[in-house]
Amino acid sequence: MRILWIFGLCVFFAGVSTSLSAEVTVQVKDDVYVLPVAELASTKTYPELIEIENDYISVQLLPNRGRVLSSYQVKADGLSPLYSTLQPNPMVLPGGLHRVEFGGYYLSLPWNTRDRQPYDLDFEITESGPDQAEVYLSGRDMFKRTLTECWVRIVDGSPVIEVALRVTNTSSRKPREIDFNDFLVFSVNTDGHEDAKVLLPVDEVIVEQSTDDWLGSPGDKIPWTSRTGSWRNMKQYFKVRAAGGLELPCISVLYPQSRAALLKFWEERDLLENIQVWSWGRSYNETEGADAYLVASTGTAPFTLQPEDAVSFTFFLTAVTGVRDDSSLQDLYQRVQSVNR
Repeated sequence: MRILWIFGLCVFFAGVSTSLSAEVTVQVKDDVYVLPVAELASTKTYPELIEIENDYISVQLLPNRGRVLSSYQVKADGLSPLYSTLQPNPMVLPGGLHRVEFGGYYLSLPWNTRDRQPYDLDFEITESGPDQAEVYLSGRDMFKRTLTECWVRIVDGSPVIEVALRVTNTSSRKPREIDFNDFLVFSVNTDGHEDAKVLLPVDEVIVEQSTDDWLGSPGDKIPWTSRTGSWRNMKQYFKVRAAGGLELPCISVLYPQSRAALLKFWEERDLLENIQVWSWGRSYNETEGADAYLVASTGTAPFTLQPEDAVSFTFFLTAVTGVRDDSSLQDLYQRVQSVNR
């Protein structure tokens, strides 16, 4: 049923006719240089880049840098809503620490705290078309004693990416406290325009950090409006979290000039209750290694995972084209639900 549902979403999102002859294809490249940042024996200078395509989208996975998704492109208009770079400049953090941002979509488990990056992931191509492609990713966190497994699926005739996740406590004796988050890095520079609007399923957010308190002091509760969420009004670095319960299990970034949006939605409405958004803002050039992007994180409140027990999540990512520049998150989410009824 899920495959049929995802197939049906193409009518609402892609804005082009369905081709019955279209196929899903998978290609693995190992001749592209990617900046090595982790001090791991498994880190490769020319890692495998997995490319998956159908009639609507072309995506890349970069397991050797812990990226579940490295890029996402809509073929019809070339829209690339995910920020993606394979040779990022190191950015300087407080205390003299450094980190880099490859962009894409990645997880907080397994996490390399030394290099401030997700650990490299192993992968296996379990289906390679023509009707569906599936890539299995996995990684162990040796300190938190967890196994993270991920299945990335793309089907023929749809712009939707399904990401199914399972996190297991590998200890046979000790419970583990789990604090899971994922990170989606949105580009704000599409079609030569630097504008984007972050749409959240809440009316208010709490300020966690804000350079020179331009957005507010830590702990302040402020309205999240189309003005607040617009890249054009993000003056400097900030970090906020959603205040209160989520009205919808989704987030989105809308690109007004392109009349398009990237929508992420999920099934675990009660478990995934924390949303954070941060950006360097329009003053990103003042921070070495920073760039023009927005980061949205979905996560859980800390919870205990019993020995050898597991928890599962399912996310969906899709481009939405032909939308109004004043579309609300409710508008976009209803398009998804209208197919699922």
